[in-house]
Amino acid sequence: MIVHVRALLETWFDIIRLRKGPDAVPRSPVVFALAVALWLASGIAFVLMIEGFDMKDFIVGILTGVTVLLCYAAILNFCGKAERTIQTLSAIVGCGALLTFAMAAGNLILVPLVGAGLTGNIVFLIFLWSVPVEGHIISRAIDRHFLFGLALALAALFFQIYVDLAVNPLETP
Repeated sequence: MIVHVRALLETWFDIIRLRKGPDAVPRSPVVFALAVALWLASGIAFVLMIEGFDMKDFIVGILTGVTVLLCYAAILNFCGKAERTIQTLSAIVGCGALLTFAMAAGNLILVPLVGAGLTGNIVFLIFLWSVPVEGHIISRAIDRHFLFGLALALAALFFQIYVDLAVNPLETP
């Protein structure tokens, strides 16, 4: 069992580095459940370790994340690739969880070493990397060019930002 989980984590890391696609992830509800559990755990870790985030942010993130996953599932179905849904969603959720853990751990480790400002920039860069990763995953799943997948991932990001701003409006000075 541990060997399989390690292989799955290595696969997700390879996807994050754009070396593999979602087809490398086993087509299994158990893998999807593991990815979702890691995603929830990473979100909680992020809320606990990053100043300025709370459970409201966590809940909004989960709701927008689920909505985006449903949109991706609809895209897969529309493109005639419904059989790839569980693998694709497992890849998106699993990679998202690992990147979120990286942001939380980076914040925990780097703030004492380099300060909050530089750490915030590094964490933001990790967050930004999640967009091309998601674009890579969806483009490979629907057999389209990477730029098409990137456009879909950017649309998902803008949707999530829009919802977040609707729930947490920016304060004006």
